[in-house]
Amino acid sequence: MTATVALLLTGRVAVAEPGLAGANDWTCTPSASHPRPVVLVHGSGSDIHRAFPVLAVLLRAEGYCVFARNIGGVPAWYDPSKIVWGTADIRRSGEEFRSFVDEVRARTGATQVDVVGHSSGGTVARQYLKNGGAGAVASLVLVSSANNGTTFAGLRGLYPDLASLGMREDQIAGQVFGAAGTQMQVGSTLLADLDAGGQTIAGVRYTAIATRDDEVATPPETAFLAAADNVRNVWVQDGCPTNRVAHGSMLIDPRALHLVLAALDPDYGRTHTPPCAS
Repeated sequence: MTATVALLLTGRVAVAEPGLAGANDWTCTPSASHPRPVVLVHGSGSDIHRAFPVLAVLLRAEGYCVFARNIGGVPAWYDPSKIVWGTADIRRSGEEFRSFVDEVRARTGATQVDVVGHSSGGTVARQYLKNGGAGAVASLVLVSSANNGTTFAGLRGLYPDLASLGMREDQIAGQVFGAAGTQMQVGSTLLADLDAGGQTIAGVRYTAIATRDDEVATPPETAFLAAADNVRNVWVQDGCPTNRVAHGSMLIDPRALHLVLAALDPDYGRTHTPPCAS
C-alpha cells in the first residue's frame, strides 16, 4: 500500500498532482487478479483532474489499469475559449465514451472493462450501455448518479449568486450544467428512454452508491436503481450513520471510495474494513 493510499484510508486525503497520476498508462497490462481495465467517467461541470485525482491513484495502487478522458465539452458562454466538460447532450457524450472504451479495449487487449461514473457520468455510462455497449462492460459503479432524475434541491444554496437573480433550481441546472443538467432532471426524455424496458441490462453487475446528504442528486434516493438480481444499492451511511458526505465529496470520502473498491472486487470488501468517519 502506498503512502497516498494509507493517508486516504485513514481520512487524511492526499490529492495527486495535475496530470491524473495513476491513469492512462497505455503500457499497463491487465493482471490475472484484475483482468478488466477500469474506465472513469466524470460528471457535469467537472473533468478528470478535478474528479479523480484520489480514485485513480487508489485504483492503480490496487493493481488496476485505469483510464479516464474528458468528455462532453462545450465552450463556456462567458468565455468561448474555455471548455466546460460534461455539459453537452448526454447522447453525444455517450458516443464519445464509446470511442474511448473501444480504444481502451483495443490497446489493452481486454474484452471487457469496468466503469465508475460519478454524478451525470453514471448517466453517460448508462447511455453507452443502453445503446450497444453492454457487452463491453462487466460492472458499472454509479456514485451519486441521479438515475431517476433530480430536483436539484440544493442548487440555490450552492450557487447563491444565481439564486439572488431569482433563478429556480431547474434554471440554475441548465445554466451551470448545460444540456446535461436539463437531461438529468426528473421527467426528462433522455431518462425515460434509458428506463424503457428496465433500468438495467442482464449480464452487467450494477452498484449504486448514494449519500443521504446529497444536495445535487435529490431526493438522495434518486441514485438507486430498481431492484434486480444484478443490482446492489448502498448508502455510504449504511453501518456508519455519522459518515456525512455531500455530493461533490463522494470521490474523496474514504468510506465511499472503499465501497467503490468493494464493488469492483467483492474480495476487497471481505478483506478490508470500511472506514467510518464522523
